[in-house]
Amino acid sequence: MTELFPWQATSQNYLLQLIASDRLPHAMLFSGTHGIGKGRLVEWLAHRLLCHQPTSQGACGVCRSCLLLKAGSHPDLIQIESDKASIGVDLIRQAITSLSETAHQQGARVVIIEHAQNMTESASNALLKTLEEPGRQSFLLLTSPSASQLMATITSRCQNYVVPVPDENIALEWLQQQGSDATEAHLRLNCGAPLVTQKFVSDGNHLRLDAFLVRMLGVLKGQVPAQELVDEAVADSPESFAWLCALLLDVQKVMAGASKDYLVFANHWTELQGVAAMYDHQCPDWAPWLSRWQLALSGRGLNLSMQWQAMLSELSLQLGAESALTLSGKLP
Repeated sequence: MTELFPWQATSQNYLLQLIASDRLPHAMLFSGTHGIGKGRLVEWLAHRLLCHQPTSQGACGVCRSCLLLKAGSHPDLIQIESDKASIGVDLIRQAITSLSETAHQQGARVVIIEHAQNMTESASNALLKTLEEPGRQSFLLLTSPSASQLMATITSRCQNYVVPVPDENIALEWLQQQGSDATEAHLRLNCGAPLVTQKFVSDGNHLRLDAFLVRMLGVLKGQVPAQELVDEAVADSPESFAWLCALLLDVQKVMAGASKDYLVFANHWTELQGVAAMYDHQCPDWAPWLSRWQLALSGRGLNLSMQWQAMLSELSLQLGAESALTLSGKLP
């Protein structure tokens, strides 16, 4: 049966308490950061609801219903999947039809809609009636990064459960158990999401990030941007701009007196302190400057190499030639 991630114990206990007290809603939206295992949690809950001999921890794994789930052929579990960018109305109507039928295994019926934010307007509207009156022992389980990405008429008919971001220590321990070289910095850069972090490292992005940081810290110390940095930044775009944003915000935090516990790149604490000291700990407002360049870099038909060169040259000029007064918030 579906095994939960170690950081999902709190969510597991919460859902088990709802079931035990007969307070589990018929329609639930599981929202939260991408890559924290929302799909795994929803699948575990579906198995628990369909199991005929549930244990204190979830589905038993041995009853007929569980065996059907293992085989991927349980007739009372409908998982909405689409190979397109959107979930169309036909898929939703098929799910609704299944809920209107008698359960084949004489138990619950469950519909899972992952990435529910991809439902078209017509698909969302088709689901409304069922959300209001799902029928006895019928459950609709939706997932989405945020409730705000769905129509208000959908979210108002679901109980929203925000799946918490894992404890950092638990997430790092799990990543190490998986054989990943992920560090605290990689996890924080990926919003604390272990699954995204695992892929980030397995794809080799951490090596490109390390090279980028070394060169960018040089720029912040007053060195002229090297062409190698520009080439690497273009090759890693758009992720490289996100790395630059995180680094500049870390500098801002250090200038404001924050400790390393609040930094993404705490492993570069010494270098960041050195950069902050160069500018007398004056705290710049990077937001307008970053917003302007984010817009510029996202334009179509532009030479990204020239754009990055211009941006880094401007950054170097601002940091290396302006006074501490200018740095305190006068970035264009």
